[in-house]
Amino acid sequence: MDIHEITPWKGDKTRVVQKCTTCHSDDGYAESVHGKSALAGNPDSPDCSDCHGLHKVPILKGDEPKMVAFRKEFHTEVCQKCHGDKEMMGRNKVFLIATQTYYESYHGKVEELGYPRLVAGCADCHGFHSILPPDNPKSLISDARLVETCGKCHPGANTNFVLWLPHATHNDPEQEPVLYGVFIIMTALLVSVFGTFWFHSILWWRKDYGKNGIES
Repeated sequence: MDIHEITPWKGDKTRVVQKCTTCHSDDGYAESVHGKSALAGNPDSPDCSDCHGLHKVPILKGDEPKMVAFRKEFHTEVCQKCHGDKEMMGRNKVFLIATQTYYESYHGKVEELGYPRLVAGCADCHGFHSILPPDNPKSLISDARLVETCGKCHPGANTNFVLWLPHATHNDPEQEPVLYGVFIIMTALLVSVFGTFWFHSILWWRKDYGKNGIES
């Protein structure tokens, strides 16, 4: 392209993707949930620049410990940037459980402690560019590939291992009705047991205090 023919991109994400992919491999982006939505004109869906930037593009390749840690942290932070935006996710009918629960999990807590290279970040499970829905057999988190995905970090992973819910929450009755129900039942049981205990203790205290008061 002649440099004098370059015009402002004006937020057109299709142009960004087309420009980047003239040199860089698509790597499955166009067929991903992000790519399909962005190329369809959704301004909230990420194009290349939303994750990598337009000009100051960070280097992500390398096997040095510092680079591995930076790469894992980078991928997790760029995902959180959008998926942690309640308003944006609401517009696109995407649930927030993943971002809300990640940092409550073992993976997230270790990452926050400053050891991201030791645990899984968002991209380790969901992929980098070719992010597909779970019902797609090619997805890294599909039933067909979940053992393989977890097995990258957990060599002994099997079908029982992957039954673990990485983003489970007890606060959402729509997404996790069973866990929510158990939480309500256990909370009610706990409150009733301790409530009865303290009520009994107060009555006992009043009885004992009244008896001692009369005798004195």
